[in-house]
Amino acid sequence: MDLVSRFDNLEDQRDAYGFDVSQIGLDARACRRRCESVDANYRGRWEAAIASIARAGDASPSIVTHGERRPSGDRARPMRRISRMVMGTRNGGEDNQAPKTVNGAPAPEVSTAAPTVAPPPRVDKNGRASGSFKAMIRRGVPAEHRPVIWPLLARLQGAVAHDEEYLRSASYSLPRDDANARQIEMDLARTFPGNTALRIVHSDISHGDDDDDDDDAVSDGNGDMVPSVPTPARGSTAHKNALRLMLRAYSATHPATGYCQGMNYVAAFLLLVIGPERVADAYAVFAFLLDRVLYPRTYDANLSGAHVSLMTLGALLEKKFPRLHAHMSRHDCSDPSLFATDWFLTLMCKSLPAETAARVWDTVLSEGSKVLYRASLALLKLAEDRMLRGDHAGSVLEALNHETRDCHDRERLLTTMFHGIGSLPMRVVMRAQVKSVSVVNNQLADRFNRRSTSRK
Repeated sequence: MDLVSRFDNLEDQRDAYGFDVSQIGLDARACRRRCESVDANYRGRWEAAIASIARAGDASPSIVTHGERRPSGDRARPMRRISRMVMGTRNGGEDNQAPKTVNGAPAPEVSTAAPTVAPPPRVDKNGRASGSFKAMIRRGVPAEHRPVIWPLLARLQGAVAHDEEYLRSASYSLPRDDANARQIEMDLARTFPGNTALRIVHSDISHGDDDDDDDDAVSDGNGDMVPSVPTPARGSTAHKNALRLMLRAYSATHPATGYCQGMNYVAAFLLLVIGPERVADAYAVFAFLLDRVLYPRTYDANLSGAHVSLMTLGALLEKKFPRLHAHMSRHDCSDPSLFATDWFLTLMCKSLPAETAARVWDTVLSEGSKVLYRASLALLKLAEDRMLRGDHAGSVLEALNHETRDCHDRERLLTTMFHGIGSLPMRVVMRAQVKSVSVVNNQLADRFNRRSTSRK
């Protein structure tokens, strides 16, 4: 079943992922049609790439059961064949140099770096797509192939998937009265409420933690009743139940992080792209993005990693667009936390049109977290002229919001990301991150000292 029929789209009413586009303007409609035409031009090449993967015996990225390790040595030969047949062997120059640590992040005081994973052969030093395959990804993965390509890209960089039974066990281990579990239940109905697949139907979906009836509970084998997580069905029930399963499983298996608002949008968008029937694959990509792509501790109690990313963006904005930065500073709106927090907490899927966000995610999964800075700078560049005409903070930021909200021309955004903002070596990003870590640590220390003083 294709994505259009999955969401019962009417022509020009809903996009490929079930979001309403009936109210967009004529120019935006023309952009969407033009982008769809460009996508069609590359569909044949992608079909050949998928066929190559199929011939290698890995058409549907297989699940690695919890407790298993990724195959290595001779047992990893199918992945070697995929790398050789589908991925190029060239590195992409200065802009493709891999950092020496995870996500280009030094091991700062504010963060805990994820373990390093040895990359498969014929991929660049950081395990990322290189050469001609990277160019294909930058042109966009067709929507119908993302359910295969996204998990594959995550696996090539060391992501380990778990089968659905493991996710259920992890979900069941989260107590009904856990604060994270309660917040997840509240956020289910708030996540993309206008989307056809995620629109909540209370009569069809399993009950939340506020229901005291144990009809929706099962035994955990030790005599305790735990919330039931039904097998994904169809429609909104399927997506909501799969979303609950992913968020509860992640919270249970990452107790130091738990659950944070923003995760729900990332997980929900993955389910819209990959499908609730492949919830294990969606979860593998979800955990990969949160654990290995986003800056460490992005979702901790202080959002310290998010603050590092935002401060890094501010430094890059000043470096790349000094005139715009000066204008925003004059109007007291140059702090990226005023306009870019959702960009990093939701990987832009809440801010950009869904089809544009999916194009950005193609490259994030291929090339890493630096793409988020490229996308952020590209949006600022595209909105620059309009922002410079703003005479107060509200009008300056509204110009940026307008550009982001109506960014249906995904080809224009991707072209600007990789050809319109100049070189962005990873060492420049890392240097800005190191400085940002120091500032964030000082801010957190000051906040702690103020709280301690006020309690005396």
